[in-house]
Amino acid sequence: MSDGETPAVPSLYEVLQLAKDYPTAGEEHNLLTLALAMPMGGLIIFDGPSSSGKTHSVNSASSTFTNHENLVYTVPTTASETALYYEFDKMNQRPVHNWGDLASMEKTWEPILKDHGDGRPSNRKVTDVTLGEVVDKTIDPPATLILQIATDNEDINLNDYAEIKNRALILTSDGSREQTEAVMALQAAVEARTFEPSVGEERAAQIREYMTGVFETAEIFRTRRESEKPMATFWNPAAEAIAEAEVIPPMFNEARRDNQRLFKFMRAVALYHHAERLMTFLEDGERVMIVTPVDCWYAMVIFGEKMLRSALNLRGHDIEVLSLLREKPSSYTVAEIQQMLIQGGHNVTDRDVRRSLENMFTKGYVIRHDDSPITWQASPMASYMDYKSKIDWEGVVEKAAETVRANLPAEQAEKYVERYCSPEAMIVQHPITGETVNILEDTSLDEELSEAEDELKEVLSTPLYKSADDTDTDESESDAEADPEPEPEADGSTQGTLTR
Repeated sequence: MSDGETPAVPSLYEVLQLAKDYPTAGEEHNLLTLALAMPMGGLIIFDGPSSSGKTHSVNSASSTFTNHENLVYTVPTTASETALYYEFDKMNQRPVHNWGDLASMEKTWEPILKDHGDGRPSNRKVTDVTLGEVVDKTIDPPATLILQIATDNEDINLNDYAEIKNRALILTSDGSREQTEAVMALQAAVEARTFEPSVGEERAAQIREYMTGVFETAEIFRTRRESEKPMATFWNPAAEAIAEAEVIPPMFNEARRDNQRLFKFMRAVALYHHAERLMTFLEDGERVMIVTPVDCWYAMVIFGEKMLRSALNLRGHDIEVLSLLREKPSSYTVAEIQQMLIQGGHNVTDRDVRRSLENMFTKGYVIRHDDSPITWQASPMASYMDYKSKIDWEGVVEKAAETVRANLPAEQAEKYVERYCSPEAMIVQHPITGETVNILEDTSLDEELSEAEDELKEVLSTPLYKSADDTDTDESESDAEADPEPEPEADGSTQGTLTR
C-alpha cells in the first residue's frame, strides 16, 4: 500500500522459480497465471491430455503460499451434490477449490459451477441428520475455482457446457513431446539427487509470506453475497490505450468476455504488487487501487498470447487440423485426418482430432458432412484479413498519466505519474526469462504476439485447398501413399504426443 513501510515485493520471476522448485519442468506461463489468479481468479478451466501435469501444476503454484496444504480444497468428484453441501464448512474455509480431472459432468454440479463462476454463493436445502430437519446450506464462492478436464475423456466435452466455458479463464497443459522429455529429465535428476532448488530456504519463506499477504489483501476486493459491495475496487487508467491496440480480435462474441478476462488478469497483477501500488479515494468516495502500465505489460507477457487464441476460438490442436484441411480438396474422416497428421509428424489421438473438429465446427471453421462415416472439410470462412496488433507502450504510459491527471487532485496525480510513469519505472525484470528489460524498448512481447498472429494468418488467409497446381501435387502424393487405416475405436489410445 502507499502508507507506511511496505515489504519488498518479490519479483514475479522469483515466484516462478519457487513454483518450479516444487519441482516442475516447463509450464512457466501456466504456473504464473495460476499463482496470480488464485487470490481472486474466479473460474479457471485447466484442460489437457490425461497425465499431462494439470494437478501437479496446481500444486506447484499453490506451493508459493504459506501453509499451502490448507489453501486448496480438493473437491471429491465422485461425491453427490448433496454430499458437497454437507462439506460446506470445510469448503468455505479454503479459498481455492480444485475439481480434479472429472470423470463426468454430473448434472447437479453444473449449477454450482455456474454460481461460483459468476462469484455467487450456491445454496441448497438438505436434511440435517443430527437435527432431523431440512436446513439451508451455502457454499460461498471461492477466491478461485479450478476445474480440471482431460481432453481425452469421451464423457466430457466443453462445447456441451457453453455456460460454464464462457465464464472461465481457460488454460491448457503442455502435452508436447518436448515437455515430456523435460519432465523425464527432471524426474531423473530428482531420482539421482542432483536436483537443486533455485530459491534458498530463507528467501522462499519470505516469498511465501508475501504471497499469503496477497490473499489477505484480496479480501477487501471480494464479496461473498450479491447484496454486498466490496470495500475497494480497481481502476485501470491505461485500459483504453490497451483496447486501442486490439490485442483481442473481435471476430466472435466471446471476444467480449476475453477482453474482460484480460483486464481482470491485469487487476490480479496489480493486486500482487499491492505493497507498491497506490490506493486512494475517488470523488464519489470509492476506494480504488490504481493499476499501472507495468502491471498491464506483465499481464500481456504472461497471458496475452493465450487471449489471442481464445478470442479466435482456436485452441489445442485446432491450428494443425485446420491447416491440413485447408490444404486438402476433399472431406475426410477422423481416422484419415489423424493418419495424415501422423504422416506429417504430429502424433495425435483420434479423440484429439474429434474434439478439435467439434470445437471448430461450432464456429464455422469446418464443415461436417453427415455421411456414413461422417467426414469433415475446411469451410470457405473469411480470411484472417490483415489483422495485426501491436501495443504502443509509450502511448499506454502517456494515456495512463493523462487519465490520472484528469481524475485525481494534482498532488496525488503527480505522485502516481512520478512513481509509475517515469522512465525509471519502465525498467523491470522479465517474469519468464529473468532478464532486466525496459518495457518501452523490449520487443519480445510484440514478437510473441506477431508469431501467433502470423501462424493463424497463414492458416486462415491462404487460398482454400491451395492452388490448382498444389492440389494436383497433393492428390498425386496422396495416391502414392498407403490407404489410411480404418477409424480406430474411441479408446483414446495415442501414438505419441503432439509436437508444436
